Amino acid sequence: MNKTIANIRNYFLITLSIALLSYSFIFAALAKKKSNATTNQKQLNSKTTVKKISSAKSKSSKQTIQKKSIKKSKVVTNDQSVSYIKILDSTISVGVKYRVYQIGSKKTHHLVHTIEIDNLESGIGLKILKAKNRTGELDKIHDLMNMNDQKGNSIVLAAINANFWRAITNFPIGPMVVDGEIVEMRQYKDWSSCFLDENNIPTIDNFSIHGSVRWKNKEFGIDMANHRKYTSDVVVYNKFAGDVIPILTNKSFKEILKKTEREVFDEYDYADSIDLEKEFEKYKEEFTENQRSQQIEYSFPKIRVKYLESPLINKDIQCTVLSADSGSARVPTDGCVISFGADNIIQDIPKLGDTIILKYTTSSHSNTVFVNAACGTPRLVRNGIAKHEAYLEGSHSRRFINRQLPRTAIGVNKDGSKTYFAAVEFANSKEHTCVASLSQMANIMKVIGCYDAMNLDGGGSSALVVGRKNVLRKNPDASRRISAAIAVIKKLFVTEGK
Repeated sequence: MNKTIANIRNYFLITLSIALLSYSFIFAALAKKKSNATTNQKQLNSKTTVKKISSAKSKSSKQTIQKKSIKKSKVVTNDQSVSYIKILDSTISVGVKYRVYQIGSKKTHHLVHTIEIDNLESGIGLKILKAKNRTGELDKIHDLMNMNDQKGNSIVLAAINANFWRAITNFPIGPMVVDGEIVEMRQYKDWSSCFLDENNIPTIDNFSIHGSVRWKNKEFGIDMANHRKYTSDVVVYNKFAGDVIPILTNKSFKEILKKTEREVFDEYDYADSIDLEKEFEKYKEEFTENQRSQQIEYSFPKIRVKYLESPLINKDIQCTVLSADSGSARVPTDGCVISFGADNIIQDIPKLGDTIILKYTTSSHSNTVFVNAACGTPRLVRNGIAKHEAYLEGSHSRRFINRQLPRTAIGVNKDGSKTYFAAVEFANSKEHTCVASLSQMANIMKVIGCYDAMNLDGGGSSALVVGRKNVLRKNPDASRRISAAIAVIKKLFVTEGK
């Protein structure tokens, strides 16, 4: 009996030992498998992080992505090494690429959306889009694009906000030219401008424009375009001024302020589109002065002229006089009204049937014929050197210069064959993205390939629309009203050459 019990006990102990040994092997195998799975997942995550970002961006822009190997690169700017990763590379159309860069460190970086335009590609062009085709109007960038497309001559592939603008009057700040016609001719301080020639080649410089009207043995200088400052000014009013001169509004300052207060307050928040020192009393003063100057416009001698050839910058524009009188004057659809101011009488101006020469001349590059132009500040890259010139151009606001803001810019490579739009995405702490100071923006433009570049209106005005979607916003249809945009267009009817 005792022997039987001993045998059973020994059998039980042996069986238990075998079971425990088997379980130990199973647990060890499972632990090893889990460890390998965790390692593989970490490797997979590190390989696909950039791809996930690229995928998200591609869905929002609905572009065909050209898959390329993504690797970290570096560019030396101002003796500093700037790291960047190209996380998206897509083709919108032949000659137009949309790219997204991550510039900076892993802990904090800029997410920069760019458009690269091949200026030599036939059928692709650059154009300034003016809000509602009026000097003093604002509109959303999507609406500017739609307005262009409705004409049927071209479609907009991408667009970026352009000139800074004044609150209340909404006049663009600095020179602006649309298809050869002056929208604004006065330079502001010593700000930069980007002028586009007949072949879409950009030239960035501190341009000012001088206008003149000549006939027989007489010549008058032109002081302003589409609005008056002094009673003695000679002013040209074209289709961007309105249908009839003078231009009067029945709205009060308070009504206009209420309509534009969102833009005004945004400007103070972001410190961009206007001088921060201006307060509402200053706006009211400018509004009152503009209204007064238009009221006295009735009494000034003026002529209505028809263009005999397409208007261009740095080229004589031959015109014929349709009428000469004071009072109100309707702006010809293919011409302009020239008002000669208080210092001239009707006997001193051209007569009905006279042929006159109208000309707008740039302060530099006057031998180049220009078609479109937009203004910004400051210069960011000059002759390949990334260094902002805010102080040289008359800007001294520390907030505007040093504060990190959403910013936009335009640039060109060394031989002028490529134009670049760039927009820094709004900050997102979860994704470790930040906006940019002017110095950082200068480095960004150098990194993406610019030999020359200038800053555009930014802050709340920042917008880069690709395929009808604002890539800077969570809501792709959202954007703020702006004065103008620079657009990449695809021409539907290609003429010889461009």
